[in-house]
Amino acid sequence: DKTVAVFQFASTSGKPLAILFSYTCHPTTRYADEVSADYPGVAQRIIEKQTGAMALFAQGACGDIRPNVTKPRSRPRRFRTGTQADVDRYGQELGAKVLRILRGRMKMLKPTLAARETVVKLPFDRLPTETQLREIQKESKNYEVRRVWAGKMIRRLKESGFSKDLPVELLLLRLSDDHAILAVNHELCNGYVPLFQRLVRNTTLTVLGYTNAC
Repeated sequence: DKTVAVFQFASTSGKPLAILFSYTCHPTTRYADEVSADYPGVAQRIIEKQTGAMALFAQGACGDIRPNVTKPRSRPRRFRTGTQADVDRYGQELGAKVLRILRGRMKMLKPTLAARETVVKLPFDRLPTETQLREIQKESKNYEVRRVWAGKMIRRLKESGFSKDLPVELLLLRLSDDHAILAVNHELCNGYVPLFQRLVRNTTLTVLGYTNAC
């Protein structure tokens, strides 16, 4: 998904006050155990320097999308941990794209603010057994995150069991008659975006994941 959504908030005199931009890709270029704003941070600094406005990044539905950082000449292509140079390059590309949009002919929105929230319970197709989780633990000795996850799931299974469905919070924030933001409180795969778009007629929809204390 190469869509970049940009909203500019300005004073009555036309002075830019804030820029809200959204892109659909995990900010995990370096994939290191450290605190980092990754490529969105680089983009924000570029936008703020050029516009003088506060730049805010909103994460799209990128549950199945990550930075294209692969090992050279690997077949099939294999991902690698990115460098700061990769972070800077991706951030510069995104920041430049946002600035091009801001300098172009943006549509003026007539605010008609409204919000609606609901919770949908999605049933799980199948749930892992303790045997399966222990097998994952065994196979993930060199993959700490997956091993720890399997351990937590085993403890939850023994203590309270698994829920048969997943409650999903959906918050629709309507900005105008033809623009809205849909916030989802889980890691949402990008394939859901066109499904949501078809449900909201005559409206440009910006879908965000990882929201509402995800």
